Amino acid sequence: MMVEFGTMNFQDALGKGVTDLASGSGNESLVTGSTSSLGNASGKAEGIEGKSSVSYRGRENPYGNIWAFVQGLTIWGDGNQKSGLPYVSKDFAFAENTLDNYESVGFTTAGVNGYISAMGYGNPEYDWVFLASETSGNSTVPVGDYQYYTTNLNGYRVGLLGGAWNVGF
Repeated sequence: MMVEFGTMNFQDALGKGVTDLASGSGNESLVTGSTSSLGNASGKAEGIEGKSSVSYRGRENPYGNIWAFVQGLTIWGDGNQKSGLPYVSKDFAFAENTLDNYESVGFTTAGVNGYISAMGYGNPEYDWVFLASETSGNSTVPVGDYQYYTTNLNGYRVGLLGGAWNVGF
């Protein structure tokens, strides 16, 4: 998406997606399929901006609507590394609450929730990992995306991607 749209702010390029629905008292997300007429094209479903789905190359709701687990990513901390150290699985043998079969990406994540202002870089083998190392940006530049962290993480966390139906920032 970054190369195709020339930006990291995908909501500006593609549309807000399902990010402006009421929080409700339960699962208020939308049923998927509203962009199926697009096939593998990118675009958005008809409807109100912020209350209708978007699709990137056939993948509906790459952000917004509902959180998704990122398989093969785990974040570990002992309480002293801000919000932890990201690790990626060396193959498809994913497991929770362990670093067996995982390798460090080589940097510490941001220690504070906020808009991304810098991406971390460490291990050259994982130069494709885009996780925030600083969160002092804003809703438009340089990235426009908000990142949540567990401050002083002590244990394991599974990575989440996307957002919820009511988190429009």
